[in-house]
Amino acid sequence: KCNIIDRRPSRPFTPYNVFFQLERERILQEHGEGYAANPPKTKDDNLSVRPPSYRNLILSKNWYIAGSKKEGRLFDKTKRRAHGVVTFVELSKQISENWAAVDEQVKEYCTLMSQEDTKRYR
Repeated sequence: KCNIIDRRPSRPFTPYNVFFQLERERILQEHGEGYAANPPKTKDDNLSVRPPSYRNLILSKNWYIAGSKKEGRLFDKTKRRAHGVVTFVELSKQISENWAAVDEQVKEYCTLMSQEDTKRYR
């Protein structure tokens, strides 16, 4: 088994990917999991630019940057711990339904955050 570290930057998140990250944290934090159970060392302080429905979330400083959760360490998928709140299939289905019905303010915010990540990528 060979451990090769890929040093290329992760592709930037799309607006849907940003929304997925927000909704995932919202769902997990409603159940006492995610960053609510294990707060990040550096928190996102940009509460005023977030849509009102997401201002109460605890997010890490660079939550919208693709690959930020695995920076500075080897990322071993076999050592991940399942939260047990909801399966990935259920989570994906719920989030995709929410994306279809989301208001324009949230879509604009997700687009803005994905554009920030695109600047980093280029």
